Amino acid sequence: MFWESELERLKRYLRRKIEDLFQELEKERTPEVSGESEAELEEPLHTFYELPEKYVVVCDIPACDETKIEVLGYTRALEIKARLKREVKLEQIGFRCASRSLKEYKKRVSLPEDADVARILYTIRAGRLIIEIPKKNRSVF
Repeated sequence: MFWESELERLKRYLRRKIEDLFQELEKERTPEVSGESEAELEEPLHTFYELPEKYVVVCDIPACDETKIEVLGYTRALEIKARLKREVKLEQIGFRCASRSLKEYKKRVSLPEDADVARILYTIRAGRLIIEIPKKNRSVF
């Protein structure tokens, strides 16, 4: 019947479009850092909180070397880099992938305009990097 062939054509078209979409998403996810390949970098999960006097960013960075963490503050942005204690092959920790390994976490987080990046504090607890960014004092006129 006519509608069955149209349905099959539509299915093929949708499969191609979905495959194209996944390829585009994979291209977007590729880090643009000179000297590091995608297999060596990973963006850690993070959560952003706003409190009355400060902002807090919590990043999951398990297996990182606590002596090799960089937290850099820029105008309206925060950059986090953390080297791992050793290279981790993702298939060793339960991921199904084609022999991918991880050496470093890297994350860039946008900040509100009133974040005072000159006074950033951070601590590490149980594989979590906790970053506190005070809010700038607002003067009242």
